[in-house]
Amino acid sequence: MIKAGLKNLQFRDLRRTAIVRLAEAGATVPEIASISGHTIDRCQRILEVYLPRNSKMAKSAVEKLEKYK
Repeated sequence: MIKAGLKNLQFRDLRRTAIVRLAEAGATVPEIASISGHTIDRCQRILEVYLPRNSKMAKSAVEKLEKYK
């Protein structure tokens, strides 16, 4: 973090950011947990707090539903 010039961050901040970005990339919670070292339940709780719900995510969900029909 020092070499990257990142101040006022804790290691867990970067880890949580990685968890969110993995989820946004389409990784499943078990896949994310295998990378982060968290339990599946803990990963899920982190995502519940930090994963932004947005129109891109909603559009992706609707597309999946339409393909399912």
